[in-house]
Amino acid sequence: LHEVQSPALQLSVSDGLATWYAAWDYEYTIVVTNPNPVAVHDLVVTDPITPVMYVVVTLPAGATQDASGAVRWDIGTLPAGEQRSLVLRVRTLSTVRGPLENAVSATCDGGTSNPRAAVTTASEIETARSSR
Repeated sequence: LHEVQSPALQLSVSDGLATWYAAWDYEYTIVVTNPNPVAVHDLVVTDPITPVMYVVVTLPAGATQDASGAVRWDIGTLPAGEQRSLVLRVRTLSTVRGPLENAVSATCDGGTSNPRAAVTTASEIETARSSR
């Protein structure tokens, strides 16, 4: 009997801040880690980017952005025990107020029995205030 287990991923998103201000630029880091004893394949990280912020500079290498504004990294293979850091620079709209949630997801090939089994999400909540 051969037992097939789906890979698990660890994901975090952080900018080190608790408060964001309207119309300011921010840079945050997404870290995806493969804690599995084997490599994961077809790894994709997606940041849907909330409607109250937008990418300010050219997209980072390897990233694409769809019509909805979501940013996607097709990482491919992530070896066992390794991690990848992805940095994104955004600006908040001048009208933004209150809590902001940035929810990022990562998926990878879960093997033949469950092809997209590893779905991991991470989010960070900031409080947005008017510009100082």
